[in-house]
Amino acid sequence: MVLLMVTIYGGWLFRELGVRWRAAESPAPDFDGPPVLVPVDGTGVKYVANSSSVLLCIGREYYLLRNGIWFQSPSPDGPYSRIDGPPSELMDNSPVSVR
Repeated sequence: MVLLMVTIYGGWLFRELGVRWRAAESPAPDFDGPPVLVPVDGTGVKYVANSSSVLLCIGREYYLLRNGIWFQSPSPDGPYSRIDGPPSELMDNSPVSVR
């Protein structure tokens, strides 16, 4: 549900709208054992070598690419939240290529 706040005559009116959307489910990456982080030379990016998913670590955050959708989590195990696009570190003339 979406909550809409509207000011009417100096008071607050809270009205629930019957708008629903399907949020992308939090995906779970797969690992062959504990995650193995491998640094990408010349960047602050690491990738998880023992995952069949595209899973990157930048700083203290993990980024998962699943079906063209990017997700972010503070832990490699998740939960992951959908984000608008790839991390900015990948957009700044980075030598990292995601295929």
